[in-house]
Amino acid sequence: MRLPAAQINMARGDGDGGCPDCVGPRGHYTFAGVPIRIISDLAEARRTILRRRPLDDAPTTPEMLDTNERVWGARIGPAEVVDRILADVEARGDAALRDLTEKLDRARLERLEVGPGELEAARREVPAEVVAALEVAAEQVRAFHERHRPRSWLDFAEGGATGQLITPIERVGLHAPGGRAAYPSTVIMAAVPARVAGCPTVVMCTPPRADGSAHPTMLDAAAVA
Repeated sequence: MRLPAAQINMARGDGDGGCPDCVGPRGHYTFAGVPIRIISDLAEARRTILRRRPLDDAPTTPEMLDTNERVWGARIGPAEVVDRILADVEARGDAALRDLTEKLDRARLERLEVGPGELEAARREVPAEVVAALEVAAEQVRAFHERHRPRSWLDFAEGGATGQLITPIERVGLHAPGGRAAYPSTVIMAAVPARVAGCPTVVMCTPPRADGSAHPTMLDAAAVA
């Protein structure tokens, strides 16, 4: 049985037996059985989706502390880890990146940039159906962002002109998670909008595998994007 792409639940979230997760009289959309919450109250938004917790408040698991002790020699929290990484990279540059990668990802990198040969090998390694799916996803994301891309305009009138000039930023950096699993969708959703915006340089960073190579699906997603 094929389910509709979306259905509208118009139940009220005001305690009258309707939807308890909705705020205000508006309904919510359900995609494939997953309710999407619509927040129309600014105070509620600030308490939930707009809330930004300081890094010092981030929960620290015993596993994280064990890893930090192995890498840094002390059971420190996320904020201090970030401070140490930034200080090390600022002081030693690429040498610090190689050492940190060896400690954190347990892979020793001779070079940090992926070469053309590795991109070609990734395309051969990734199944054709996965490549096709990535191409479809990239095209859909591209079409969506093309529709709402802001554009420059200029209006000449007597005495002068008004308008706006939209210029893309020169360089964009993307982080594509790939430690325990590959997430090519992250590459598509981050790189394609940057391309649509017209950013000249897009740089992606992703964790290496144990042999020092990047996951082929991540590289293929980057090529498609």
